Amino acid sequence: MNGDISEYLQKKIQIKKNMDNLKKEIAGELGYNNVKILNGGDLSSKTIGVYAGPVGGFMVKDLVKRGEETLISKYHEDKKI
Repeated sequence: MNGDISEYLQKKIQIKKNMDNLKKEIAGELGYNNVKILNGGDLSSKTIGVYAGPVGGFMVKDLVKRGEETLISKYHEDKKI
């Protein structure tokens, strides 16, 4: 049981790292190269909204949520095999 929890937490940490990397990559492609200067690249959807407008902030929040749900779903499917 502890192995399952440890594996789950490790995957969750990796998912967070992957999502952070994706967020930084997208910000760079959109020309927000100063993201690291602002706060290490960990911008909230509210902060993104200031730069991209409310719609941009909601889009980022929704994309992150969908990505997390997809990765978690895939993890659970892999555990069934």
